[in-house]
Amino acid sequence: MTFLLICYAIVSLQIVLENFTAAIPGHRCWVHIFDNATVSNNDSKILSQDDVLSISILLDSNLRPQKCHRFIQPQWHLLHLNDTLSDVTEPDTEPCVDGWVYDRSTFLSTTVTEWDLVCGSQGLELVAKFTFMIGNLIGNVLGSVLSDRFGRKLILTYTLLRLAIPGTWAALAPRFFICRLLRFLVGMCVFTLCHK
Repeated sequence: MTFLLICYAIVSLQIVLENFTAAIPGHRCWVHIFDNATVSNNDSKILSQDDVLSISILLDSNLRPQKCHRFIQPQWHLLHLNDTLSDVTEPDTEPCVDGWVYDRSTFLSTTVTEWDLVCGSQGLELVAKFTFMIGNLIGNVLGSVLSDRFGRKLILTYTLLRLAIPGTWAALAPRFFICRLLRFLVGMCVFTLCHK
């Protein structure tokens, strides 16, 4: 019983793991004149960080940089909002084509920051959770059938190995698809183990 309780404790952590590893930190578009170490238009530090961001990234309704769009060209006129500029048109914007800069104060790395699962790719985060739950469903059915046919001890041992190996590889996966496939296999093991 003690051994099974330890196994169930490990399995329980696998079920809630996605809630912590898939956290979405604060982010904004990568800005060429601010985030590029080789280009330094601000060597004299005349402009503050807020000024550089305000000329490079649209502001949302809370006056914070938008997360998914930036100006195509720096909008220097935005530094002088008190001046009356009648000939200024709506600036052109683009999606974050060069990537994002993430707030790493809470999480150093998550699956979201690893594979840029924000803005247009944010739906892939739901796919990640869905694949794990589909693995749970298949593991539930398959585990019951295999336990009845081959015995619980053999299937328990096989399931523990199958849980350890893909779980470790998923943490080291270099591609999103590989990670999701491995988490699917872990999901199959979770419910197989729970029905022993």
